[in-house]
Amino acid sequence: AIKSGRYRFEVSADGFDPLRREFTVAFGKKAPNLRFLLRPIVGAVVEVEAGMQAQVKPLLQEDIVTTETIRPLDIQKLNAVSLNEAVDCKPGISVQTECSICNVRNVVLNNLPGRFTTIMMDGVPIFSSVSGAYGLDMIGVNGVETIDVSRGAGVSLIAPEALAGTVNVVSRRPAKAETVLETQGGEGGFKRLDAFWAMPFQGGAVTATFLGNHHDTLDGNGNRVSEYSGYKRYLGGVGLFLDNVAGFKLRGRLDLVDESRGGGAMGFDHDATRRDLRGNPFDWRGGKGGSPDARGWIRPDGDFAQAQADGQNPILLPDGRVLLPYDGGLGGFSEIIDTTRQQGILVAERDLGENRRLRLAFGSANHSQDSFYEGDLYKANQHQHYAEASLQWFFAETMVTTGLSYRYENLRSHGRLTDGTDVHGLDDYAYRTPAAFVQAYHAFFNGRLELNGSVRHDDNNVFGSITTPRLNLLWHHTPRMNSRLAVGRGFRVPTSFFEQDHGILATTRIDRVIDKAETSDNASYTFS
Repeated sequence: AIKSGRYRFEVSADGFDPLRREFTVAFGKKAPNLRFLLRPIVGAVVEVEAGMQAQVKPLLQEDIVTTETIRPLDIQKLNAVSLNEAVDCKPGISVQTECSICNVRNVVLNNLPGRFTTIMMDGVPIFSSVSGAYGLDMIGVNGVETIDVSRGAGVSLIAPEALAGTVNVVSRRPAKAETVLETQGGEGGFKRLDAFWAMPFQGGAVTATFLGNHHDTLDGNGNRVSEYSGYKRYLGGVGLFLDNVAGFKLRGRLDLVDESRGGGAMGFDHDATRRDLRGNPFDWRGGKGGSPDARGWIRPDGDFAQAQADGQNPILLPDGRVLLPYDGGLGGFSEIIDTTRQQGILVAERDLGENRRLRLAFGSANHSQDSFYEGDLYKANQHQHYAEASLQWFFAETMVTTGLSYRYENLRSHGRLTDGTDVHGLDDYAYRTPAAFVQAYHAFFNGRLELNGSVRHDDNNVFGSITTPRLNLLWHHTPRMNSRLAVGRGFRVPTSFFEQDHGILATTRIDRVIDKAETSDNASYTFS
């Protein structure tokens, strides 16, 4: 009852059996369901030829380098509540805690610094600088379809600044009505309330998520200083999926974040901690390598006169050692960060017919941080905006993608040192970067060799023009064995010093002698 010809449809999670690698296709009540053996790739495009033989278009044309996918089941096994927890400890991936007091964390790929990893939401790059330091703990994993990890300089056609690679969080479109409520509690004051609601309707779906997550500060060695910062984190979001708006298929989301974290002094009375800048409430004898005296530390060189000259108010102990007493109060060894974030993303795709597809993407985020670093104050506000338009079309047997993008990013900060000195614009910047890109995909030897080449040109308002090429090859040794070779270049314009070391805020001036963008040439080989 099924006519011969070519049928095209997209693989979704529904009906897909990853263990048997089968996919069921329902052609309607009067036609039988058909099963096809496929490569297990959700999101791939299936083509059914006359005679009903199924093929899957190669993954490479969508993900131009090897992409590792983390699925909801993997996230659930880890009991992860954030992006950081979901990707940590995967092969070649770690979440690096860069401060034992405030717990600033970054996703590290291939052992490169976290600032070289680009985080994307539904393919839109929307995190950077200040927002990347604490914001990654604020990316919830409820309602996520996959987390896709790609490695290497310039792996993404739209994010060349990803010198280490990209981590892309893909929202899940619900296939059925859902209401999920989960609560947990544990040691260390751990509390978690997770909620997810989804409602499909004719021509679309809507989702809502909420996460409330608390954790106390933890002191493991009894010196009254935390090794794990306490936090109160609230995430809320809504998602909207529409199948046909003026011919476009839409995917959008709005996320709101409110978090307060603090480390050093124990507890959540942050106002009291900020005001307490005298005396010694801590016991410096606690822990491995602790001081022999609760009041402070021993000066290694034992030079009492030099300690006096340095203004350290030394105390000469009976055994001749020189003690440097601590007198900074609760606040002198504490870091407190209050963060709010508003973020919106919209992706629209339209099939123009004749194997042409138009993609439009927009993103906007406002990230505010009010922080206290051991007596110094630092407030920052970061805006990011992103727009992209691309067209995918065929030139003979070659699939071509052409596009334009525009990125705007700025940071405005001001602070006050412990002595009352005001510091304004210590790390301010504003970048405007229009870009154009083209990518070509072609298969040779009856599909055994796949080639993907791209080049993009960016023009930054501060660092000028830069061109980044990339070439990717995929060779199928057998249907279940392949090799991938990728060579290319990525670039990145430097942003705030904050992303490198948030602990150097006690200054009134920073000279950055940087006249060009960072670049990285990358070559990688993968055997699967």
